[in-house]
Amino acid sequence: MPTYQHRGGMVVPVAMLAVCLLVALGAARAQETDAQRDARQALPQPKDLTGFGEFHHTSFAGNAMLRAVREADGLAMHATVRIGKDSVEVEMLRKQAATDMMGLPGTMPSGTRSGRQVGNQTWHSRYHRGGPPRGAYTFGCRLGRAIITVDLMHRITPGAGKPVHPIFSEADLRWAEDVAIGCVERLKKMGYGDEPEKKGQSKTRGGKKPKGK
Repeated sequence: MPTYQHRGGMVVPVAMLAVCLLVALGAARAQETDAQRDARQALPQPKDLTGFGEFHHTSFAGNAMLRAVREADGLAMHATVRIGKDSVEVEMLRKQAATDMMGLPGTMPSGTRSGRQVGNQTWHSRYHRGGPPRGAYTFGCRLGRAIITVDLMHRITPGAGKPVHPIFSEADLRWAEDVAIGCVERLKKMGYGDEPEKKGQSKTRGGKKPKGK
């Protein structure tokens, strides 16, 4: 005979509780798997990164990252896609991604260096001592619930008593935006982006809430 538990005057079979718990856990895992899959599929493929090697993928629970190294000069590129569950988590992820090297949340300058529109929001890092970006550079953007960041890191070489941080070329800085744009385009094909957000906003004005991400 099944074991029962009393809950506020209700008699609930323990076996039924176990089934409900398993169903809930299965749904949560499926949701994480979908987000993780979308994040991974939004990343560039090795064939998109001509002249790069040493590819390394990492992914977990709505996050995916690709690391690659340019064979000519050792420039390392990290492309990361994070997908938040709701607007609160998305804003937290955005602030983390836009935190400058001084540790101030969300303080990287907004916009793009090229003037191009990428996703819903954009930001980029600056060299903390002033002047053009050098050593390490970050470009980031948000598209719907997805946060995309592209980090470039020069190989630092020893100089006369101190490390040399090479200045990034304008071509490399624009290329970082190109990598992010590629991620944005792939995410749009999966249903992320402007249109669901606009339709969602129209619901507050009497419109219908859309399906999608």
